[in-house]
Amino acid sequence: MEETPEVEVLELTPEYPLLEGPSGTPFAFRVKVENKGEEDLTFDLAAKIPLRWSVFFTPGWKDERIRALPVKAGTSEDVKLTLMPPRDVEAKEYPIIFQVSAGDISETADLKAIITGTYELVLTTSVDRPQLNAKATAGKETHISVLLANKGSAPLEDISFSSTKPEGWTVTFDPNKLESFKAGAVREIDVAIEPGGKTIAGDYAIVLRASSEQDSDSLDFRITVETPTTWGWIGIAIVVIVIAALLGIFARLRRR
Repeated sequence: MEETPEVEVLELTPEYPLLEGPSGTPFAFRVKVENKGEEDLTFDLAAKIPLRWSVFFTPGWKDERIRALPVKAGTSEDVKLTLMPPRDVEAKEYPIIFQVSAGDISETADLKAIITGTYELVLTTSVDRPQLNAKATAGKETHISVLLANKGSAPLEDISFSSTKPEGWTVTFDPNKLESFKAGAVREIDVAIEPGGKTIAGDYAIVLRASSEQDSDSLDFRITVETPTTWGWIGIAIVVIVIAALLGIFARLRRR
């Protein structure tokens, strides 16, 4: 006597079984749950996920969270799995097993989340010099140090530096470019600022900027420009000459 072949009652079809993204952002998998049987069934939902990840389920037509999904006989319903990895998770592939069951009926779908890592480029001042201001002299170069940090979990590529500055000023960076910057790295950047020779004494704003293919950051600095020392002595000399001339005039008038 031949055995009757087992009829497939439940079928799971992921819309996209593989998703890619940075850590700390949600991964949303949509799966079609098809009830091929002759009875209406309510399916329990579960997922095997990596350690420290979280998951919740929502039906395809609502935002409310569910743990079970009713599906009428001969129809299908969509369910969405939303997974949240921790921000410090390692960049690699992570398997996820989605399970749907009702009594003895059970089926799984293999999913995969690919973590590309987080990108966080930070430009800041050093601990020894936390201020965002500096003094400079017109026509002379002043150096300040800033720190570049990669606080993400993935390397940053092709980092370049630029600035927004008053007309006639010169701002240069050393180094002026980094081809690669690994996760967790910190590097000191020397910034040379030279106000134009005709810059009037006063406060000026400049913006220092670091940019990569993945992220960017900037710092707003206030530069106080002082009168060059040479011009200060010239001014004093002029005042002395004027005073001496006036004293000479007064002396001649008194002799008369």
